[in-house]
Amino acid sequence: MAESHYDIVIIGAGIAGVSAAYFLSERGAGRILVVERERQPAYHATGRSASTLVELDSNYTIQRLKLLGGNFLRNPPEGMSELPLVERRGVLLLFRSDGWRMLEQFAPAFRGDGLNLELLSATQAGQRVGVLDTTLFEGAALLPDGGYIDVHQLLSSYLRGARSRGVELWTTAEVTGIDCSGRGVRLETSRGRIRASLVVNAAGAWAGPIARMAGATAIPLEPLRRSIAVFPAPQGIDVSAWPLVWSDPHELYFRPEPNGVILFCPMDEVPLEPSDPSADDTAIAAGIERLRALAPALVPRRFVRK
Repeated sequence: MAESHYDIVIIGAGIAGVSAAYFLSERGAGRILVVERERQPAYHATGRSASTLVELDSNYTIQRLKLLGGNFLRNPPEGMSELPLVERRGVLLLFRSDGWRMLEQFAPAFRGDGLNLELLSATQAGQRVGVLDTTLFEGAALLPDGGYIDVHQLLSSYLRGARSRGVELWTTAEVTGIDCSGRGVRLETSRGRIRASLVVNAAGAWAGPIARMAGATAIPLEPLRRSIAVFPAPQGIDVSAWPLVWSDPHELYFRPEPNGVILFCPMDEVPLEPSDPSADDTAIAAGIERLRALAPALVPRRFVRK
């Protein structure tokens, strides 16, 4: 079987792989191929993402990366996307005493780095989202420029830009073997053999097995499952203007969605073998109990989907 030759092969057509293809092709990196094991891009983590832009982080390096990413999403290159990539609904982060004191201390530095940040008392946060028990937190950070990323539009924009510069995409192309012993890299896929000068591992939950297949340095990469549930908003409560509410102390976040429903996440992180997973009912039930303490009026009687 004849080999196809590329300068760069990217394994995985989620947001990591497709964005890599976009920026590498923009820089003239040569002939590029993206290979994807599923029938369509973004089938797994990207397609099921909560798609939220939250630019505050306790890790300074990640904080800087989030600010750079947020600025790019709010101000994409001319011609990249016909539609906005971020809906600025705002993000409200709740803090208990220790975290709140630390936030007050570092808020000037965050603002100096370009983060649009407002500090609210618990009472002020309760005025924004009336269902919160304000005795359970000390204060809140409001990020007015945060909100919801249009993942479909972002992925489509990356793909369109990459393809316009000659990037190829193979779907239903599972990588079954990688040989790095000779010049360049040889890959066996379900769609044929490939030779590449460079391989980018953007395989998401499968990144660990792909790395082992290539004999790469053993950096631990453990896939984790996170569950999401959607349920009706309480009758008589207008949630349409709420920001996303995020509480690390309560291990949950929630936000209003169109059609009068609430998206809820219990922030579970359960190690799981690479797979096509379903939501964890136990984690969701435990999260609902934490929600019962923070915002009892939101506790649902039924779920729309998980």
